[in-house]
Amino acid sequence: MKVHIVQRGAVQPLIEMLQSPNVQLREMSAFALGRLAQDAHNQAGIAHNGGLVPLLRLLDSKNGSLQHNAAFALYGLADNEDNVADFIKVGGVQKLQDGEFIVQATKDCVAKTLKRLEEKIQGRVLSHLLYLMRIAKKTIQRRIALALANLCSAEDQRTIFIDNNGLELLLGLLGSTNLKQQLDGSIALYKLANKATTLSPIDAAPPSPTPQVCVLFIVSLFWPMCSVRFGIISNN
Repeated sequence: MKVHIVQRGAVQPLIEMLQSPNVQLREMSAFALGRLAQDAHNQAGIAHNGGLVPLLRLLDSKNGSLQHNAAFALYGLADNEDNVADFIKVGGVQKLQDGEFIVQATKDCVAKTLKRLEEKIQGRVLSHLLYLMRIAKKTIQRRIALALANLCSAEDQRTIFIDNNGLELLLGLLGSTNLKQQLDGSIALYKLANKATTLSPIDAAPPSPTPQVCVLFIVSLFWPMCSVRFGIISNN
């Protein structure tokens, strides 16, 4: 039945209703899209018809029910590999991480969505993201680097952050005049460093890092690789 609803053209009107000035219409359309997004046949269609951005915007709502309906719909869309790059390109990972969610059920749903995205950062999905990290606009490149710092496995760190210049993108954020970008870059480096310690004997980073601490720590972890990659020669 859900597939038939989509085939009859229901998705686009529902997505448009997400931006209605009427709260009840937004709530009901998010609920309907959430139910449709539980079917694998509908997930890519909802995202590719522009459903991701308005659903992510609804996470800022002060209405707990509306917020939860949007989070549930996003959880469904994250199940499809074809939607992962779109999630990251529009800043969806940062939105999920930074959101202030009213009810515990929404917090749990968001956590499961991030976990679902994390599980898909491999194979062709990772290859496509690395390609975008080379050729996309700088804003998108940075969003990808930030998302991968949070979602990638420790085993993929070298491929992403040394071989494909992800580390340069994160370090570049620390030089931004935008305080939010500095904070995002610092936190991403801190999380990346903590993951790296699972493969390194170096002690874990301190619990309250400043950007400078993060830079020094991440460089110390990756020093052998950085020195080769960037032509750094030690005097020791």
